[in-house]
Amino acid sequence: MSKLDELIAELCPDGVESKPLSEIATITRGGNLQKKDFTESGVPCIHYGQIYTKYGLFTDRTYTFVSESTASKQKKAVPGDIVMAVTSENIEDVCKCVVWLGDEDIAVSGHTAIIHHNQDPKYLAYYFHSSMFFAQKQKLAHGTKVIEVTPDKLNGVTVPVPPLEVQREIVRVLDNFTFLSAELSAELSAELSARRKQYEYYRNQLLTFTNDTKKMPLSDVAKVFRGEYITQKGSKIGEIPVILGGQEPAYYIDKANHEGEIVVIARSGVSAGFVSYWNQPIYVTDGFGYEARDGIAIPKYLYYALKRREPELNAMKRGAGVPHVSGEMLGKVELSIPPIPVQERLVNVLDNFESICSDLSIGLPAEIEARKKQYEYYRDLLLTFAETGKTIARQTDRQTDRQTDRQTDRQAEITLLQYVFGYACIQLSQLFNTRNGYTPSKGNTDFWTDDADIPWFRMEDIRENGRILSDSTQHVTRIAVKGNLFPADSFIVSTSATIGEHAWIRVPSLANQRFTYLMLKQEYQNIVDYRYLYYYCYKLGEYCRTHLNQGNFASVDMSKFGEFIFFLPELQKQQEIADILDRLDRLCNDLTSGLPAEIEARQKQYEYYRDKLLTFKEKA
Repeated sequence: MSKLDELIAELCPDGVESKPLSEIATITRGGNLQKKDFTESGVPCIHYGQIYTKYGLFTDRTYTFVSESTASKQKKAVPGDIVMAVTSENIEDVCKCVVWLGDEDIAVSGHTAIIHHNQDPKYLAYYFHSSMFFAQKQKLAHGTKVIEVTPDKLNGVTVPVPPLEVQREIVRVLDNFTFLSAELSAELSAELSARRKQYEYYRNQLLTFTNDTKKMPLSDVAKVFRGEYITQKGSKIGEIPVILGGQEPAYYIDKANHEGEIVVIARSGVSAGFVSYWNQPIYVTDGFGYEARDGIAIPKYLYYALKRREPELNAMKRGAGVPHVSGEMLGKVELSIPPIPVQERLVNVLDNFESICSDLSIGLPAEIEARKKQYEYYRDLLLTFAETGKTIARQTDRQTDRQTDRQTDRQAEITLLQYVFGYACIQLSQLFNTRNGYTPSKGNTDFWTDDADIPWFRMEDIRENGRILSDSTQHVTRIAVKGNLFPADSFIVSTSATIGEHAWIRVPSLANQRFTYLMLKQEYQNIVDYRYLYYYCYKLGEYCRTHLNQGNFASVDMSKFGEFIFFLPELQKQQEIADILDRLDRLCNDLTSGLPAEIEARQKQYEYYRDKLLTFKEKA
């Protein structure tokens, strides 16, 4: 049994009496202050219009003030009074009220009723927002354009009046539910905003292409369909949307001037440049329609490509009165046009994201509305004991099944790019943490003892033992290490002296200052194959040898070093490439030992296939 049930059983076991409002309260009309009377400071006041727009059920501070002289002529509400708006444009809002919980008297405008009572003020406020009160006010309200419930008629409203202890317990329960409902609304709204940002982020990433992607002006990508002049007055009402200049259809008529897929760019007004996609009969008037040319672009890709450029299109508008964008300027907008299969995969991904955002746009407000309805249900349930004298057991609230994953981490981005384009392009500085090697002081014999066990790699190790190394010819002691060892499965690349040589170091280690360590960042651990990276470092070596600092001593331009691009296909493809290169590597090693005459030819063949396998075109 809940605490509320216990209180009802103890204090009103035979039920709760309903009383007319006149028995528990005095009702007076508000004053006559107007918005022009507002001052920056002074006596707090509530204007009836603010009850609809600014206040919730309770408040302890006002948004506006009036002067002392104005306040002296007004009706006042004292702490605990209820201020009710008694006129409205609709039946739902009339009698909306707010409890004044501040410490001083406040001035109140006209079109209000000030309810001074001897009950719990929050309890009455909750009741005045219940379905039971709504049913009563419907019978009392009058008017067409302006709905009114006069303060005199409010005297006849009946209210269940349990003992104050019961009222306070009801208020406690409903306060908690109100707080949770508001908190949920804020969280769900934030979720919607986060998902929209995530969608826009991925959309922009997917629509950002490498320099070798073909670029074409809009006029070559799509045929233009110009809107036709029409007026609402001269048209018949129907179900065909008229695309005028805003972000929504201006009105609906009974005929269309275009059917099928089309992308429309608004021509004039504040929304000039707004991009919309249609696949239904429409009537285009103040806008430019674009039909994707077969074999060049698909309509939905054209929409996404232009949607991404929307701020740029809007900035093209010109004119003093009603600004507009010109068809000539739009036709010159350059778009990246990947192969059709890439466009199709990209649209598939973005459609899914847009669907999620659309579901959230519908679903989250619906969830908020559902929680509000649930709140109203429990509120009314708690208040219906006027008729039954008891409450019923509270039902278990269902857990909301909603997506909460807000991460836009790098792995997800790369997976998307790999799906759409076949690979992702990642700069070295994004993929690896880098740090230079160093040589512990040769003059400190404690660093170079016979029992030193920490590998310290030099170019001689690569020349003598190959490029996949688990030990070195020289070692240092622990005290020679500055900070931490470089981790196992790092790559070293020579960036000075002998440029571009590399090795895969399988153990924690050090290396001399000729080498730069590449340490794979944690977020890429599950989507990159180390053997693939090892082979790709051959291309990095070639890049290093063509990006040198000017001077007498050969060294790599490290600002360019971090800009080197790694092309990463899907993990399975990386592994397949590494397997092929492993076999070619073994074959070359066998040749090295047995067939010197074939070595050079096979080595060139190996290098050719290695570079071929590591050079990508867009996935078709």
